[in-house]
Amino acid sequence: MLSQLVRPLIRPQIELLLQAKSVHQQLRSTMAEWLSYMGVRADVNQLQVHGHQIHVSLYVDRPDQCSETEWQKMQANLQQEPCNNNAIDLSYESMDPSQQRKVQRLLACIIQAGGNAYDWSMLQLKLQSLGLNKSLCQGIRAALKVPGDSTQLLKHLDQTVVAFVLSKATYIILMDGKIIPAESQILGQLYQVLTAQAQT
Repeated sequence: MLSQLVRPLIRPQIELLLQAKSVHQQLRSTMAEWLSYMGVRADVNQLQVHGHQIHVSLYVDRPDQCSETEWQKMQANLQQEPCNNNAIDLSYESMDPSQQRKVQRLLACIIQAGGNAYDWSMLQLKLQSLGLNKSLCQGIRAALKVPGDSTQLLKHLDQTVVAFVLSKATYIILMDGKIIPAESQILGQLYQVLTAQAQT
């Protein structure tokens, strides 16, 4: 069931991502299984406890829906820039007010596309569990009061906004355990924007 839900969302994840008896063996197997839902073949080769965290080292093969050319490009980019100081900052707090408003409206559009009646108190708790702060949740709540048009919102978006929205959209869509065509359409539109920007 989870595999069927996640697989339609693999392509957007490629753009942003491109991750028993023995506790170690069971955890390694479980993590590899989770990644396999996204079409990523992985081998966890190291687990170490550091304080309250677990340090994980793993090998990943080319994802199923990533072409050989895309995979080679990613590997080449990693070799050329092992520590990229110019990477996109996906922090909502670092965005300017215009970018933040676009994020709020796009995430509201995604929620509206689900077509579900919702209780704001419950929805807010779920959004906060995804790492969305109070300011962003309040902005989404205000945006939900107005019908959203994703086609218009997707015009003139910058890469930071699209990448941030995509990083949250997958989890928001899966909150009700299903994906409907309207949600897939918005994801496809976001992916197209991000792909077009990556090629320029």
